[in-house]
Amino acid sequence: MNDGIILYTKQPALLSQWKNTLQTLSSPPPIVPTDDAHSLNSALNRLTQPLILFHRQSPEDDPIIDRLLQIHKDILILENLPNDASGLAWLEKGAKGYLNTHAHPDRLKQAVHSILTGHVWVGQQLLQKMIQLLHQDTQPKSDNPPSSPPAWQQHLTDREVETIEHILKGESNQQIAKALNISERTVKAHLHNIFEKLGVKDRLALALFILGGNHEVTTHS
Repeated sequence: MNDGIILYTKQPALLSQWKNTLQTLSSPPPIVPTDDAHSLNSALNRLTQPLILFHRQSPEDDPIIDRLLQIHKDILILENLPNDASGLAWLEKGAKGYLNTHAHPDRLKQAVHSILTGHVWVGQQLLQKMIQLLHQDTQPKSDNPPSSPPAWQQHLTDREVETIEHILKGESNQQIAKALNISERTVKAHLHNIFEKLGVKDRLALALFILGGNHEVTTHS
């Protein structure tokens, strides 16, 4: 459990903005602003398991982030010009989230709250990319179909299984609705039932569950 939030950026205005935003969280933990390596290390010595909001401004910051990840610190990485490749790389290394530096305050609060409650935060576009890559990486080598359906299908309807097949392609609700000739509302109903039956919280958690993982992930739709 996180015992505080460390903010790291060399931009004073951004530091103040983040602090003011996160102080409006419900029962926020201690928030410690830092703007250089010395103050960051000092904050790390004061807190046992903090969540760190790290403003990555250039590759020169990477050794610091790598060191924090190596000592198992929870990090939300924020970049001025976020992109899927960078986000995927940091999430693979163990970051708990990836976000635009100048995200709307409500979005920042959602991301922080999600990580504080044990989840990983990714945006919808990056989520779809992650599911596509995960699905590609776990495709069977043989062209022969399995002799029996997997256990996770036992309690699902045919339509719910079809919905999952499209989710594993990284498709949005709108794309799934068009492919199955149903409304987006019906897609959402199928997703709700699937999550309930399989005991997962969202799309990426569903993909990880089906393809052999066990992470809990929260995303912004």
